[in-house]
Amino acid sequence: MTICKEYDRISYVCGVLESGVTRSFVLLGEKMNTKALLHELEGNINLFLKDRDLIVYDIEWVKEGREQFLRIYIDKPWQEGMDRTYVSTVECQLVSEFVSGMLDDDPQLSMKYTLEVSSPGLERRLNLSRDNHFAPYIGEKIAISLYKALDGYEKIGKKIEVILLENKPDELIVEINEDRLHIPKDNIAKVNAVFEF
Repeated sequence: MTICKEYDRISYVCGVLESGVTRSFVLLGEKMNTKALLHELEGNINLFLKDRDLIVYDIEWVKEGREQFLRIYIDKPWQEGMDRTYVSTVECQLVSEFVSGMLDDDPQLSMKYTLEVSSPGLERRLNLSRDNHFAPYIGEKIAISLYKALDGYEKIGKKIEVILLENKPDELIVEINEDRLHIPKDNIAKVNAVFEF
């Protein structure tokens, strides 16, 4: 479930919250540095979540048509050998309220956006730039969307389900039909976990 709230403004002011979270951005309309914003915001949220057995799984600023979205995905930390546990709607609401408190106070910006806080879901996107997304899925089935079909596997097409064997800096090593393949990350459009009932 996603907790959403629509905002008429978004920005940071300088200062430190009681929790030790730094607030250091002043955003100016469309010219904000979203990469820096997301990095700082993720760090601040992770500080808040540190003692709550939660982590930021991913965070993104997305423009869809005329709409702006700040999407925050939270998760339980994964540890090898332990059963997976999942995020509750109460935990999503807690993070939504925390982020709202950080972003609501600055009158200098009048950008309308929607804040969404949710679990990444069972068939979650695995972000190629985040190694920790892949560790829990070693030996498990994942779905990969490719920019171009793999040589020798054109019949399968650009969307394939494979077993993840290894995550390397520039490639994923997978198994398909008992063949071991090296798929360059620059040929990967999207990767998702596969949930099997």
